[in-house]
Amino acid sequence: MNVTDTGESSPFEISAALTVMVPIALAFFLVIGGVGNLVVIVAVIKSKNLRTVKNIFTITFMGLSFLAVCYGFPVQLLIDIFVIRSQPGCVLLGSTLVTLSIQYTMILLFVTIERYVKICLPFRAHAIFTPRNVTLAVIGILIYGFLIGSGIGGVFWIGKGDVWMSERRCNLLFMIPSGRFIQLVMAHWLLPLPAMVIIYIRIFFVVRRHIRVIADLTPTTVASTISSSDPFNRRPEDVASDQAPNNPSMINPHRRFLKEARASAFVLFLVVITYVICWFPFIIFVSIGVLSDQTASAETFVIAHCFVYSTGIVTPYLYGFGNKEFRDKMISLLSSIREILRGAKP
Repeated sequence: MNVTDTGESSPFEISAALTVMVPIALAFFLVIGGVGNLVVIVAVIKSKNLRTVKNIFTITFMGLSFLAVCYGFPVQLLIDIFVIRSQPGCVLLGSTLVTLSIQYTMILLFVTIERYVKICLPFRAHAIFTPRNVTLAVIGILIYGFLIGSGIGGVFWIGKGDVWMSERRCNLLFMIPSGRFIQLVMAHWLLPLPAMVIIYIRIFFVVRRHIRVIADLTPTTVASTISSSDPFNRRPEDVASDQAPNNPSMINPHRRFLKEARASAFVLFLVVITYVICWFPFIIFVSIGVLSDQTASAETFVIAHCFVYSTGIVTPYLYGFGNKEFRDKMISLLSSIREILRGAKP
C-alpha cells in the first residue's frame, strides 16, 4: 500500500503523474523495443546470408536486448515504484538485472573488438573469429555475467539475515551489502564505454587512411599506369575502358571494402554513442550519489532507468536499418507482420 492506515504519507508513496507515466513507458518499451529486437533475431535466423560468424555476436546481443526491454525494464519499474522493495525479491530479481546489464555491455564490447580486428587487421580476422572461438566467447561472457551478477554476489549475504528481512528501497546497496563488490559491478558497466569510444576513434583513422588510398586509385590514375606500357599509344581513357572491366580487381574490391568497412563501423559507432548517451544520466546520478539516497523520488529512478533501457529500443533499429541486408529482411518481415495484423481485423 502507498498510504498507511493512520493517513500519514508512506515513504513509498508515488505521485499521480508517475501512475500515468509508468504504463505509457512500459507499453512503449514492450511494443517498440520488443518488436525491433525480435525482427532482427528472426532476420538472422531466416536469412542464409545473415548467418555469419559475426552475427553470432549480433543475435546474442539482440537476444539480451530483447530480455532487457521485455523483462528487465518491467522489473526495474516495479522496483522503482516500490512494488518490489523487500528481500528476498529485491536480491533475486535485482541480481538478474545486474546479470543482463553486464552480459549486454560485455557483448557490445566484443562486437566492437570484432569490428576493429575485421577492419584494422583483416588478414588475421578469419583466424581469430572462427565459429568455435566466437561461440566459446559468447558462452564465456554469459557465464561470467551470471557469476558476477547473480552467483558471487549472493556470498556477501552470509550472516546478514537481519538486513535480508528489512524493508527499504531496492537498490545496489540493498542487493549487495559490499561496497567493493558494488564498485566491481559498476566498473563492468562504465569502463567498457571509454574503451569502445577509443576503439572507434582508431577505426576512424584507419578508414580515413583507406579513403585516401582509394582516392589515389582513380580510373585516370590506373589508366595512366596502364597506358605507359601500351604499345599502341592509345589514350588513357580508352585503355581504362578496355581493360578495367576485364580486371575488376584493380579498383572495385578496394571501394567495396571501404564502403562496407565505413558503413559497418559507422553503424556500430552510432550504437556505442547511443549507449553512452542513454547511460549518461545514470552515470551522473551515480556520481553525485542520487541513486544511493533513500529519500530520492521514484520519478528520479524511473527517468534514469528509462534512459538506460532505451538503448534496447534504439539499437535494433540502428543496427538493422544501417545494414542493407538486415534492412531488406527487416522491411520484409515488418511488411508481413502488418499484413497479418490487417488480416486479423474483422
